[in-house]
Amino acid sequence: SAAENAAAGTDIGTLSTTDGDASGNSHVYTLVTDSGGATAYSGTDFAIDSAVLEVGSSPSFDYETTTSYTVYVKVSDGSNTAYVEGFTISITDVNDQAPVWTTSATASVAEGATAVATLAATDSDTADSGGLTYSITTNDPSGTVFAVSGTALTMTAQDYETPACGSGGDSLTCVVVLAATDAANTATAHTITVTITDTNDQAPAWTTAATANVAEGATAVATMAATDSDTADSGGLTYSI
Repeated sequence: SAAENAAAGTDIGTLSTTDGDASGNSHVYTLVTDSGGATAYSGTDFAIDSAVLEVGSSPSFDYETTTSYTVYVKVSDGSNTAYVEGFTISITDVNDQAPVWTTSATASVAEGATAVATLAATDSDTADSGGLTYSITTNDPSGTVFAVSGTALTMTAQDYETPACGSGGDSLTCVVVLAATDAANTATAHTITVTITDTNDQAPAWTTAATANVAEGATAVATMAATDSDTADSGGLTYSI
């Protein structure tokens, strides 16, 4: 086997051959392209140094792409007698891939709510098959608005009518920078921008006076008026007795 990041010249295995001839012929090993042995190998992934199979001058190993190779070695005894043997070389994984975020970079959270998103990222390295670690690297400028527990990103409940995010502490946009970290301590940053949305949680506030004077014989008493800061009520209120 060879690690996917093995350097050129790294030993893979020592070649040995038995020969029934009593002449004590020496054996010469060469790489070929297939079991027929007619074509010499011209690649750079593998090489032979004397009787040692080693990583070639410019290996292109990538475990995430190819996990094994078949290498054909021809051995000759110098008497025009040759034999070809195929060897399977396994490529072993190295934790060389960085996490890749799949969680959206934006989210909308209703005022009063705390759940923001379920954090998720992928990493194709075998060592990270058990999952990644998520953490906050930069909280919202207004303070510790966000928190992470496992894969759950939460925030302190916000009030649409009195926003508290941002550097001025008065914004409806809250920002958090997160990190997904793998087993090799390789981290990838991810920024999530959260917009606070309005809910109809405010009661109307009367502005019409609680008393009125009406002349005898008149019918008009007052013009009803009240305010409501909820977005859903911007079109007006309904009055009834």
